[in-house]
Amino acid sequence: MTADRIGERLRRYRRAAGKTLNQVAADAGLTASFLSQAERNLTGVSISSLASIAKSLNVPLNALFDQPVQAQPDSHVNERVRYTVGGQLLAY
Repeated sequence: MTADRIGERLRRYRRAAGKTLNQVAADAGLTASFLSQAERNLTGVSISSLASIAKSLNVPLNALFDQPVQAQPDSHVNERVRYTVGGQLLAY
């Protein structure tokens, strides 16, 4: 999702939740003025602020972003390559 569309989604989810700017801002620990500017794409919004807003709206954070369609998983069971970082005991 481009940054200019995040504000549109914030507003749409807020309205769908039936909440005012003041309610969401208070829940998220932000000001209503900041949230209004974010909804109108007049200011940038940090991931931590977006996470707080999403929590207030009871939507997952990833709902605020477009996600590319993935036809197949990147890896398959029994085909994953195990690796360690810097000789650590943990393997991924």
